[in-house]
Amino acid sequence: MAALMVSTMSVGLGVMHTGPALAQTTAEVNFSVPAGSLDQALAAFGRQSGLQVTYTPSITAGKKSPGASGHLSPDQALARILKASGLSFSFTNSTTVAISAAAAGGTVDSTGATALAPIEIRSGKESAWGPVNGLVATQSASGTKTDTPLAETPQSISVVSRKQLQDQAVRNVGEALRYSPGVLAEEYGGTDARIDRYMIRGFPGTNPYLDGLTTNTYYTLLSPKIEPYGLERVEVLSGPASSLYGANSPGGLVAAVSKRPTDTPLHEFQWQVGSPKGVSGAFDFSGPVSDDGTLLYRLTGIARTANTQVDHVDTKNYYIAPAFTWKPDEDTTFTFLSKFQRSNDGGLVQNLPALGTLYGASFGKIPTSLFTGEPDFNDITRSSRSVGYSFEHRFNDVWTVRQNLRYSYTDTDIQEIGTSGFIPGTTQLDRWTLGASANLHDLAVDTQAQAKFDTGPLDHTLLFGVDYMRSHSRWYESDGSASPLDVLDPVYGQPFTVPAVDFATDDHLRQTGVYAQDQVAFGNWRVSGGLRYDWAKTSDTDLVSDGNPTVENDDKKLTGRFGLLYLFDNGIAPYFSYSTSFQPSPGLNSTTGDALKPTTGKQYEVGVKYQPSGYNSYMTVAAYNLDQTDVTTTNPGPPVTYAQTGAIRMRGFEVAGVADLDNGLKLIANYTYNNGEITKDDDPSLRGNRPKDVPKSMASLWLDKTIESGAAEGLGFGAGARYVGSRYGDNANTLKIPDYFLVDASIHYDYKDWRFALNGTNLFDKKYVGTCDDDTFCYYGERRAVLGTVSVKW
Repeated sequence: MAALMVSTMSVGLGVMHTGPALAQTTAEVNFSVPAGSLDQALAAFGRQSGLQVTYTPSITAGKKSPGASGHLSPDQALARILKASGLSFSFTNSTTVAISAAAAGGTVDSTGATALAPIEIRSGKESAWGPVNGLVATQSASGTKTDTPLAETPQSISVVSRKQLQDQAVRNVGEALRYSPGVLAEEYGGTDARIDRYMIRGFPGTNPYLDGLTTNTYYTLLSPKIEPYGLERVEVLSGPASSLYGANSPGGLVAAVSKRPTDTPLHEFQWQVGSPKGVSGAFDFSGPVSDDGTLLYRLTGIARTANTQVDHVDTKNYYIAPAFTWKPDEDTTFTFLSKFQRSNDGGLVQNLPALGTLYGASFGKIPTSLFTGEPDFNDITRSSRSVGYSFEHRFNDVWTVRQNLRYSYTDTDIQEIGTSGFIPGTTQLDRWTLGASANLHDLAVDTQAQAKFDTGPLDHTLLFGVDYMRSHSRWYESDGSASPLDVLDPVYGQPFTVPAVDFATDDHLRQTGVYAQDQVAFGNWRVSGGLRYDWAKTSDTDLVSDGNPTVENDDKKLTGRFGLLYLFDNGIAPYFSYSTSFQPSPGLNSTTGDALKPTTGKQYEVGVKYQPSGYNSYMTVAAYNLDQTDVTTTNPGPPVTYAQTGAIRMRGFEVAGVADLDNGLKLIANYTYNNGEITKDDDPSLRGNRPKDVPKSMASLWLDKTIESGAAEGLGFGAGARYVGSRYGDNANTLKIPDYFLVDASIHYDYKDWRFALNGTNLFDKKYVGTCDDDTFCYYGERRAVLGTVSVKW
């Protein structure tokens, strides 16, 4: 960047201003910039003032700020923020302020103009596709596919920032969602490291979206596992989202954003050790490749190995993600994204009977450490590779085009043994074997054109798009038997059988959708609406039966959304929205033999959002009525069977808040009430029952306090509490799963470029049942885990 010429006259920590910039610096703003790192304080100042802040990153490295609060002019706020930093500031124009070192910032020429060193532009506005400035997000794209303020989006969205992922030492997407409203984050208790199972507003979530593209597949074990260390943020969009994304669960979706190359150099090493015994090492490097900054890179990787609470079961995970960004000019960005992952896990999901887990048996409870398989037949290996890109070009002030594309290939091999209940009159578990191999080819592409223009007093953000996804998988399975295992005296090395392949299928899933959306601003009013039409086709070929019969299903569906919001000047924003969804159901109805129908959903939602100016906080209250028809239920088998139960209604409300308060205090708080009901079913006895795995109440609270001055500066403590109310493990409501209350905690210390942290989850080692699928398929939740982290950045 060419050196900037700024006419200045230093006055203490500030600058005496001349010219048009003076008016910009005198208008008072209600600032609330917390004390902490100078980088974060300047980012908060930029957000709250609406000014663009520019500086060289090296001059703020390691510096702290006392913050600033109250009704202040921008130059008064900056003087407080920069107090004792040795830095000066100057307003280069009415919208930009430059920070510089008093002496090293440049030289003064004969005219009195100061030639500053090259500086990095750090905009006060957060990008929806980039990192969150601290804990509290202000922008999101998951609800609109455009960069839109959260407070102006008429639908519930919660954002888990990179800072929260770090503070809570998150290791998978399920853990990232533990403190998100409306989400049963770890439906199976968090013990299954292979896949992320979660519920949103009472409905099972589809596989997470990554960088705007679906990762949905026929089989969850073929879905690419998303590594949190490679993410900038994780978002939850609650309620139907088919008007933008096509086939989806009515409960909502999870959208993750990958780390991307940065303009400034970034280097990080991280080491972790944990209990159950485990170690990991990670690195994250980024910065410019070319001198002119047009080519950037990022390389992120992690290797992790750990034991688990189950005997004979451990996990190994490897991940590396090279990325490059090319910016030939300020209007064009092309980012290449790739990921290579491999996991080698034992059969971590130990299914056990309700007797001895949910209910005490004559011998007591089955130990959570019991391994029900065989050490010589206990391996689940999965490899995934993906390549893709994110492209954006801005033609002018009106038109911008974007395209996201990803191709991935995944293969998996499974060797595990499960159980099917007690042999009557004994303490021995009847056991079965499962051997499987499968692979997946997946392609997804989304092309968008955005136009921003005015029609009289109306400001429009118009979006047109077409997306396409294709998934082709093959699954080969062998189902056998194994000798019984005594839960009181388990003896391994017993005989088991793995017969020839008895189930094999070739599955295709294709979906094409065209969509249009308009976001209209009129004074304080925000109106948005969108329509989408989808063509979805599934094809399932039986590779074992004679003649290889094929079942095909073609679905066409129009979905839409409408939202209305009023943004008061004080930051309060009441809203109303209506949205619909559909989701194809691959496979056959096990009762009728016909192809499963797509499920459809519709939701009415009213709520209030509050993101006050000058305060780094965001609060929401939402109430909803959500209906789904043609609901598909799965019997895990083996063999797996499917049925469609009719209709389900969810009615509830959510209260959520996140705040980065003064004096180093951070807060995340949520409460969810969800009253689920089966409203239609072929079995009259199920009508009126609560659907499986839907607790009426959930709540969470996380507090983190960092000392910002004195001898203990940089030392911090965090504590969290999570409550999940009682629920049922079946639609018949015969298996009641007790509620549970878990406590998490952390202690951390930041010193210069180093960070030391110790995190504990389920600190009091609560033993609980995560869920049940029937009286022979119950799963324990994750017990206490402790993780120590050392990281260094420079």
